[in-house]
Amino acid sequence: MSAQFDTGAWSCSVSATTYLGRLYLRDTLESEPVFLTILYPPSHAKIRVANDVSGQVVGVAGRPLDVECLAYGGVPSPQIVWHLAGVLQAEEVTLVDTFTDMESGLDVTRSTLRLEVRREDDQKMVSCELLHPAHAIPLWVKAILKVGCMY
Repeated sequence: MSAQFDTGAWSCSVSATTYLGRLYLRDTLESEPVFLTILYPPSHAKIRVANDVSGQVVGVAGRPLDVECLAYGGVPSPQIVWHLAGVLQAEEVTLVDTFTDMESGLDVTRSTLRLEVRREDDQKMVSCELLHPAHAIPLWVKAILKVGCMY
C-alpha cells in the first residue's frame, strides 16, 4: 500500500455472465465510489535548537530560545504539543510549518517552541508529543535543557 498511489476514489464492480443456449447475458453491479485515505505515522522525530545540528538543547538565561520538534513523514501531518518539566506549553508560543527534507525526501512537520529561558530551567526536561491517528499511543521525544549564564 502506498499513500501516494492508493489514496483516492475507489469503487467495486461485480460481473456475472449467464449462458442460455446460444445467448450470453452479462450483468454488472457497480458501487458508488468512496474516498480512501491511507494513514501512516511519522517515521521518526527529533528535538533540536533552531538552526543548530549539535544535538544539544542549550540556552542562555534571559534570552529567548527557539526549540524545534521535527516529525519526519506521516499522513496526515501529526499534531505536536510541547511540555517543559511536564507542564503543557500554550499553543500560542508555538509556530508550525512543513517542508521537504532534501536528504530523505520526506515531508517534515516542524513545531517551534519559543522559550524565555531562566536560570531555574537548567536541567529541566523539554519534550514534544506527537499525536497521530495511526498511533494508538503518542510518540514522545525528550531532551534536557541546559542553561548557561552571561556575565
